[in-house]
Amino acid sequence: MSTAKQLVVMVENRVGRLAEVTGIIGEAGSNILGFSIAEGENFGIVRFMLDDLGSAYRLLKERGHTVSCTDVLAIPMEDRPGGLHEVSSRCGELGVNIVYAYAFRIGEGAVLVMKVDDLQKSLRALKGAGFTTLSNDDLS
Repeated sequence: MSTAKQLVVMVENRVGRLAEVTGIIGEAGSNILGFSIAEGENFGIVRFMLDDLGSAYRLLKERGHTVSCTDVLAIPMEDRPGGLHEVSSRCGELGVNIVYAYAFRIGEGAVLVMKVDDLQKSLRALKGAGFTTLSNDDLS
């Protein structure tokens, strides 16, 4: 069982900021696999799953962006009606508290990216229930 890392970028809520950030990620040669945006009053938090996190992180930092990396769980799931429900309800049964999540399609399936409140406890519970988690290398 492994964890994955997501890139987290704080951006001002103004026109063109997302384009600027995604342009830098592209310039770094990183492909965006999935992302989510959470809004605040004057800023947004953009979370990215990338195929090359390191290059994008370094270039965004060089350009003055507030950037961090956080550990998440990336769980493969079937891309079909009810797929997300099966994973999320099983997580609830196992006591895995999902702080936030987003998903993206990859190949013939999908990946659920979850930030959980207790990473090690969640890894143990999911492993015991037969779940697989993916690393960044698995997603590349």
